[in-house]
Amino acid sequence: MELARDCMARVPEATYRATMLALLGFDKRNTLKDIVVPTLLLSGSKDKNALAPMMAKMASYIPSAKYVELEGVGHLANLECPGAFNAALDSFLKANAAATQVTA
Repeated sequence: MELARDCMARVPEATYRATMLALLGFDKRNTLKDIVVPTLLLSGSKDKNALAPMMAKMASYIPSAKYVELEGVGHLANLECPGAFNAALDSFLKANAAATQVTA
């Protein structure tokens, strides 16, 4: 919690306020089907901001999505459970490395 508070305290008030205002009108659900890159949706089972069932449903609309739910974790999964978060991200990146290679 201390790390989360420290991180949030460093966000300027104007930036946080602008972010919240942007989120209010942001609804791109109808474009999820158009995402063509490998996509990882990761949530914690105790996340009260991006609920796990909502994230799982969102993943079902993205053609190349992978959904990972971290048990017992809240919204700040990378801070609350960095080992499991990093393992999920590492696994996803390794599985999709060939699909995301940039060629000149």
